Parts: sequence; structure tokens; C-alpha cells
Amino acid sequence: MRTNSFPRFFRHLTAIVVLIWSFATALSAQNYTPEYSVRGEVAYYHNRPMRYADVHTFTILGHGYAKDRFNVYLNGQILAYVDPAFFRLKASGHQLSPGDELIQKEPYVTTDYFKTSNGVFFRGRKIKSADADSFQDLGDGYARDTFRAFFMGEQMTGVNSDALQTLGQGYAKDTFRVYYFGHRIEGANPDSFKILRDGYAEDTFHTYYRGQRVSD
Repeated sequence: MRTNSFPRFFRHLTAIVVLIWSFATALSAQNYTPEYSVRGEVAYYHNRPMRYADVHTFTILGHGYAKDRFNVYLNGQILAYVDPAFFRLKASGHQLSPGDELIQKEPYVTTDYFKTSNGVFFRGRKIKSADADSFQDLGDGYARDTFRAFFMGEQMTGVNSDALQTLGQGYAKDTFRVYYFGHRIEGANPDSFKILRDGYAEDTFHTYYRGQRVSD
């Protein structure tokens, strides 16, 4: 009897260990919070709201990275001057880098502006300063009415709205200035400014990369 009791004890002990491990695994799975998530109209990083993320184009890339139409994110933070259209993840475990290919080949076109008889809206929020009768969605997040210009629903300052036109890849210009994602590019010449590719542009005197002048 004593000879058989010892192996039986270990079998019971093994069963108990397996049961405890299974319970701990299940509990861990229940408490797991994904890095990124989208609930309703808000994207989250570890349950912290990412208020500037575009949930309609938000894509989780893995390894702490995500992107939407307008930004690339690392650990929930915007990577400055990183163009989401030209970035991809390399093989698993590698860092994000300028890509030879696109993750998704989509233009910088937004349909987030919406005009009704009661006003102009951007992602469900009324643009109080916009004139619905003359409002035009120019694409790339840009829009205008007779007197004002807008980017991503926010009014731009110092813009000649009648002359505002989009150039592609987030660039736009009016009679006197050039803009990138709604921000003025200091010193850029709109008369000679032209888009090249992969975020590059140039005017008569300078080359620009994602809205920043490249040092000579």
C-alpha cells in the first residue's frame, strides 16, 4: 500500500498544479488590456484616449505602432514628421521604417466634412465659423468658404481662402503661402512650389520633406 501511495500523491500534486496554472492563465487573459483599441468614436492606448486619432482609418501595426490617415503612433504618441502613407512594418520584431511598399494605398482624401441645411460639420462637430452656402471640401482635410479656410475642421489663420488649393500628400497653397497638414511652410514660394514624391517637394530655391525644408 505504501508503495502505491507515493506515485498517487505525485499524480494528485500534478493535477493540482495544472489546475492552478489553468486558473491563473484564464485570470490573466481576463485582465489583459490590448495596447490599442477602438471603442465608439475614440481610439485608446492602454485605455488612455487618443483624442487626435482618426478612428475611421486607424490601423494597429503591432510592436507598439499604429497609424491612421494623418499620423503614425509609437506607444500612443504621434511620431513627428512621419508620413503614414509611406511607412510599413518590416518583418516581425523590426522597427518601422520608410517603406518600399505601402501598408494600404490610400490617398489623403477625407470625407469627414458634412454639410446640411443647418451648417457644416466635421466628425459630428459643428464648425461654427463655416458658411454652409459657400463651403467646399477640397480634400486632404482642407476646406474653405468665401471668407475662411479650414484643416481637419479647424479654422486656419492668414489664408487667402479663394485661392486655396490642395497639391496632394498633405500639401496645399494659396496666393502667398504653402501649407503642410494645415501648417504654413515658412519661406516656401507658392508660384514655383511643386510636389515630387514620397513626401518631397521643391520650389525654385529649396527642397522640402514632409513640410520641413531640407538643409542645403
